[in-house]
Amino acid sequence: MRYAASVLGCLTCLGLAACGGDSGGERREARAQTTTSESLPAAEYARRADKLCRQEALKVLEARTQERLRRIQNSSASEEEQFRRAAPILAEQLQIISEFRRRLELLGTPSAHRDDAERMVEKARSAEVELERATEAAKAGDTAQVRESLVSYYGFASQSASIARDSELNFAICGSGA
Repeated sequence: MRYAASVLGCLTCLGLAACGGDSGGERREARAQTTTSESLPAAEYARRADKLCRQEALKVLEARTQERLRRIQNSSASEEEQFRRAAPILAEQLQIISEFRRRLELLGTPSAHRDDAERMVEKARSAEVELERATEAAKAGDTAQVRESLVSYYGFASQSASIARDSELNFAICGSGA
């Protein structure tokens, strides 16, 4: 149970790391789509991406993800039961991240430092896949898979945020939450 608490504890930090709900099929289809071919001046791309990151941060705060997971973490429930209780919260987080990633892809690409934008989106996409796995595993009570997927999710989300922080696109908001 101690490990479950630490994994859920890590998850409470994730809301702003990866910077509307749909069905899994729509999510898989959206993942297969490429970014729009529109090229924006780098400064405009960064401004628009920061606006999306700000909106994502507000959605995460409004969802009270940290508070809700902390309550589950502090309960006396078994590890399996903690993860089952966390499943709907993970699903909400997945919806927020999926929508963010879709909207980020629709921005197009910056005229400069395109590789930073592409890597950031790719890591966000990978984080999204792992969070989807964690959500499904939590529903099924597969604690080992939940742990593994949440650790991977955190890694990809942190990498995406790191890329944004270190990017020469000079984001003001994207990447600042990890």
